[in-house]
Amino acid sequence: MVLKKLIKIILFLIIAFPFGIKAEEIDSYDNWYTCDFREKARLISIASNLALSTDYFELNNMVEFSITISNPHPDIYIVDTIKNENYYYDPSSANPAEIKITGYKDGITVKYEIHSVDIVCMENLIMSKYVTLPPYNQYYKDPICKDIPDFSLCKKWVKVNYTYDEFIEQVEKYKAGLEEETQTPEDDYDGYFNELIEIFIKYYIYILPIIIILGIVGINILKRRKEFRF
Repeated sequence: MVLKKLIKIILFLIIAFPFGIKAEEIDSYDNWYTCDFREKARLISIASNLALSTDYFELNNMVEFSITISNPHPDIYIVDTIKNENYYYDPSSANPAEIKITGYKDGITVKYEIHSVDIVCMENLIMSKYVTLPPYNQYYKDPICKDIPDFSLCKKWVKVNYTYDEFIEQVEKYKAGLEEETQTPEDDYDGYFNELIEIFIKYYIYILPIIIILGIVGINILKRRKEFRF
């Protein structure tokens, strides 16, 4: 008898339970198991508030970059696709408002993917953020660059694929070109004048009679003009 009564009660609850749930309760129940648009919009707003900044450490002609992620949030986590590591908000850290990641090489682009910690939305990518780190020129401090810091191969943040010997060769070529460009107009004038003297000495037998004849003709023309005027 007791067993029959228990079975009847269970059957009654199974039949009666769905009719006792309100429409808004059903909607709320569904949202527990789906990442709806309201939650996605909230997560996007949180992810948009993340700020990325870079710093670097330079030693022995090498550089290492660090990236700081500001404004982490307990509802999201960050995936570093370069290091294949996940980073979470940590309220117990010395500075919960920042996550500092070190050990990046120069000349790369770091991609961060932001996800929800909620298992319902975890599979959905909320947003991606990128940081491009500039290439580092290990030769920019070389003494050969002292007087030409604006030369492309002597700048700090530029990609240089040359060996050291090739680098020196390219810089010396550039300096030689500068010396040619800085030749003064006075030097050019002296060069032309010296060439004219050499030509005159070489061909004076032919040039001198022409100069004498032109001089005589010029004097006669001037005399006639004077006579005409008076």
